[in-house]
Amino acid sequence: ATGLEREFPFGVNLLASYAHADWCPQGDGVVVTGYVDGPVVLRVNVKDASIARLSVNSRRTLCTANADEIIYVTQQSQGAIVRRSLTSGRETTLFEGEVRGLARSMDGTRLAFVTQQPNGRDYRLVTMPAAGGELSAPLMTSGTFQAGPRPLPRMGEIAWVPKGERL
Repeated sequence: ATGLEREFPFGVNLLASYAHADWCPQGDGVVVTGYVDGPVVLRVNVKDASIARLSVNSRRTLCTANADEIIYVTQQSQGAIVRRSLTSGRETTLFEGEVRGLARSMDGTRLAFVTQQPNGRDYRLVTMPAAGGELSAPLMTSGTFQAGPRPLPRMGEIAWVPKGERL
């Protein structure tokens, strides 16, 4: 509306496939994942241009509808989706298992991600409440392709349509 442009000096590499940015639903902040000797997560306040480095180790981090919380994927061998309060540091595990392509609905109420099927070979696209809870039935399934020593899912990045009712 004002035409004002700003540049934020993150000081992290944002050029690789693990770089990611997520606007907070209220529009006052951005959570950015980059790389400096490992994954780095930053919270940017776009009103005052302040940048805070968050104490999480993740390659995928999302802002929640409540700007005081983030949702991130852990770097553990099996992985997990964790919800963390930025004020108290309290963490709640929402899902345990391999996670790829985590996305938050526009209203902040749902998460979508790709995870391995119980058979250990194929992958499925599922949703769940952003506060935690039951997974949906698989919305789509996918086989794998070989990338080095490990099979990877044929689906990866996902996004919600603007109204948030579909992926």
